[in-house]
Amino acid sequence: MTRETLVPAASTTPSAEPTGFGILTRGLSTDQTLRGLLCVGLFVCGALLVMQDDSWWHLRCGQLITQLGTVPQHDSFSFSLPEGTYWPNHEWLAQVLMYRAYTLGGLPLVSLAAGVVVALVGLALCGALAGGMERRFVLLLLVLPWIVASLSARPQIFTLLGMAVTLWLLARERYWALPVVFLGWANLHGAVSLGGLLLVGCCAAALLFDRSRLTRLVVVTGLCGGATLVTPMGIKLLLFPLESVARLKQLDLEEWTAPGFTQWMHLYFWGLLAAVAVTLLLARRPLNDWPSRMFLLPCVLFAVLAALSQRNIPLFLMVAAAAVSRALPAGREKDTAHDFQKKNLGALAAFGVLATLSIGLAYRLPWDRLEWEPLSAEALAAVRNCPQPMFNTYNTGGYLLWFAPERKVFLDSRQDPYPIELLLQTQRAQQLGDYEELFARFGFRSAVMEPTWPLGRKLIESGWKITHRDDRWLVLVREG
Repeated sequence: MTRETLVPAASTTPSAEPTGFGILTRGLSTDQTLRGLLCVGLFVCGALLVMQDDSWWHLRCGQLITQLGTVPQHDSFSFSLPEGTYWPNHEWLAQVLMYRAYTLGGLPLVSLAAGVVVALVGLALCGALAGGMERRFVLLLLVLPWIVASLSARPQIFTLLGMAVTLWLLARERYWALPVVFLGWANLHGAVSLGGLLLVGCCAAALLFDRSRLTRLVVVTGLCGGATLVTPMGIKLLLFPLESVARLKQLDLEEWTAPGFTQWMHLYFWGLLAAVAVTLLLARRPLNDWPSRMFLLPCVLFAVLAALSQRNIPLFLMVAAAAVSRALPAGREKDTAHDFQKKNLGALAAFGVLATLSIGLAYRLPWDRLEWEPLSAEALAAVRNCPQPMFNTYNTGGYLLWFAPERKVFLDSRQDPYPIELLLQTQRAQQLGDYEELFARFGFRSAVMEPTWPLGRKLIESGWKITHRDDRWLVLVREG
């Protein structure tokens, strides 16, 4: 009896896929069409990502780095911090790229660049999966909605790209390229440590299941660790993620909390987690070869992280897709790589035209969901007329750093430079209206916040004057 063999992620036989003029005469194969639909769909999703508060302070940091010609390691944005306060900027390269895109093409180019990154994530993840293209396409359709729904236009998308590329290289055992990936990843986003966790999980799998690969994996993991030190933060980058996550947990920010059971996205995650567990436990095909065992331990590690924090769910889904694709029975895969049809070309072309028109219309309006204009002219004028010192809430600081750069903020969602006690005290003031001690400490003469916070109501009851109010911004000035 012969054991089923897994269909490889990419065929080793020479491809007969047409290129150039041949595509017009023969059409596209089903594989090419599915891959094209995946890339175009993800590009549209990425190009329409929201610009939230973090996006704006990243743009401001990219502007500062470009002007200075160096990466500052000390805060210069906040008046509530002592001069020279250390600021661990672990996303400097992504910030520079965002600002360069902005100077070349404004916000449309920033969003289009995000679309390119998200499309590359999907393409790399598709290459990391095993089996025929139709199987990979179905698996990606299951996991990508959660991943895309959790994204916004900020450096976090580079961690997804780094993870997808790392999975792709590991699946093909192209270990030599991994240190280069980690070098770029470490300067784009500080969550490169999660890539290190993936490598450690693969090393543990090699120790248990295939020691012939252990030496190479350990050496490459060490080289990747060394590459992460080649950043402005140096060795501090290794400890930074643990310290930052501990602070974020204390602040109880939504994306860092554990997934619950009330929102549909959370229920969808728990359903996918259960499906992954059942598939890996009851897989008919024996998991007794390296390709099928390679991502088992990393899948377990990232499942634990995802259950502890929503922020880690996209990374778990990526690793889980790679593991499940290798655990499913091989069966008989249709040969879709050579199924050339002109209707495939027509379908992809129509989808591309529709995507182009959708993006063009969204940018032309611009679509409100993009958040390209988070402050009205009236709100910005009211902010600029506020007497100093001016209080602002945690989430409004990022907007103010970009739209009112001439003013220093009280605090912002960078969070890392600020004492946790100050952040928690501000959080209590916002949520409970317990502001007296904080406002007396800094002598605030004006305040900017979202109109929904109890703090705004308390200040108005205390006699503060409203100088501007809309559905997003409340600007107050203390009488006298």
